[in-house]
Amino acid sequence: MARKILKKYLVLIPVFLYIGIYGLVSGSFLGRFPFVRSDEAWLAGLTRDMMNAGSFGVTESFFDLKPRVPHAIKLLYHWLQMGYLSVFGYRVEAVRLLSLTAALLCLFLIFLIGRRLGGGWFGLLLTVAVSLDIQFIYASHFARQEILICASLMACLLILLGCSGRPSPRTAILLAVITGISIGFHPNSFLCAAMCGSVMAVPIVKARGRGLASLLIYIGVTGVFAVVFVGISYGFDPHFLTDYLRYGEEEFELSGTASGRLAEFFAFFQSIFQRESGTYYLPELRLEMIGMALAGGLLIPVRMILRNGQTGEEQVWCSHTDLLIAAVLGLCTGMLVIGRYNQTSIVFFLLPGWLLVGQLLLLFERKGRILIFSLLFAAMIYGNGGQIGIQLGAPSCDSYLEQIAALVPEDAKVIGNLNMDFYFDQGKLLDYRNLPYLEGPEALKNYVKEQHIRYIFYTDELDYLYDHRPYYNAIYGNAMFTRDLKNFCLECCEPVGSFENPVYAARVISLIRDQSCNRVTVYKVCCYDSPPR
Repeated sequence: MARKILKKYLVLIPVFLYIGIYGLVSGSFLGRFPFVRSDEAWLAGLTRDMMNAGSFGVTESFFDLKPRVPHAIKLLYHWLQMGYLSVFGYRVEAVRLLSLTAALLCLFLIFLIGRRLGGGWFGLLLTVAVSLDIQFIYASHFARQEILICASLMACLLILLGCSGRPSPRTAILLAVITGISIGFHPNSFLCAAMCGSVMAVPIVKARGRGLASLLIYIGVTGVFAVVFVGISYGFDPHFLTDYLRYGEEEFELSGTASGRLAEFFAFFQSIFQRESGTYYLPELRLEMIGMALAGGLLIPVRMILRNGQTGEEQVWCSHTDLLIAAVLGLCTGMLVIGRYNQTSIVFFLLPGWLLVGQLLLLFERKGRILIFSLLFAAMIYGNGGQIGIQLGAPSCDSYLEQIAALVPEDAKVIGNLNMDFYFDQGKLLDYRNLPYLEGPEALKNYVKEQHIRYIFYTDELDYLYDHRPYYNAIYGNAMFTRDLKNFCLECCEPVGSFENPVYAARVISLIRDQSCNRVTVYKVCCYDSPPR
């Protein structure tokens, strides 16, 4: 008995060792890959504003004209960021460390899932495979909420596998608590609810309603969490739901029809496969996507052949396969209901996709599985070396902030790109996306004077956005403001310097390393009397 227990837990030693070493290696280039995007400064900046105000019910200081809606749907995420910013300071590595921490937890959950599917050593191989996935590395280094939602998804999936999709009322409450907490990370927590609901619904249908009570308990407890977060949001904004829905329609141009959402759903995967991106860096994922699609496509006919499994192992394999397929279908349904196809959301499908690959490999002999995993490891390491190496050789965010520091003091009030926020003091940066909301010929001049703007950053990219309007209007606002801004800089300001940066001067992915759009010119406002700096 003792030997069996020892054998069961012996595999944990290499698992913890691998995850620990992986965390150290991954952390060594945490601030270099991927390049820092304005989303990260957006979330971190809002967290800093909350800390400064001593309240979660504030909006971003860098958006004083752009309409914003205070809400509690990301409250827990900002609370976690506060801890990391308090310890490590306001820098990109601090907020990215939160994502890396969640990623390491996610890897351990993947191991536990793999151990339940095929044993401890199989779980370790599956963990290594996921850890080497370039999109997983990306998500673990990106200061957004996706990787925390992934951890919630994997935690719920592990629990559901343990009860074969038939949770007891107590287990249903645990699932609901995990889902409910995720609401405090991001609205995509609905994907967690959709996955759990889909997995639980399958055995209920097969048993003609038996087990419905647990599903209703799950829905009820999750609903309580949702009501709490929505109630807090109404405390921040008395018209929260109306304002929030209107903001979603205007900001993200969400389709209101089922056919439109379905078309966008397939277009989402096509854009990832073809690496067609507007503002997000997209790594090469064709190998993974093809492999996962093949795995999913092969599992269904194999499952049909083995529908009357003769052995206990076959029956367990069939049960696990049914559950994983139901989970993926639930994720797809949830994404369709949300109707928001952010390209960083692909990681939600890649993790269960790896589980499908692993489930298919369980049909192979042990030597065959090891061989296939070894080939996958080699292919991913080779591919990652090229993709990550390119960015490690590019200018870092720190060097970009040093270029800014050489021309402008950190306590100066400025108009510029949001990715500059990691340099400036709290409340000193105003983003370009406020300017489309100015109306009237003198509006810009009055705005600069009233806000005591001392410096304006004018990037070559602004001219590109103007020349290609209205293509980027949904993301960056109506680019017509750039003419007024440029004229103001020429007439009411004096240039204090400029610099080139092939990575951070532009936000549009296609313009990165484009020499025609890599210059930033800094102007000092000098046409009105104002306090120094």
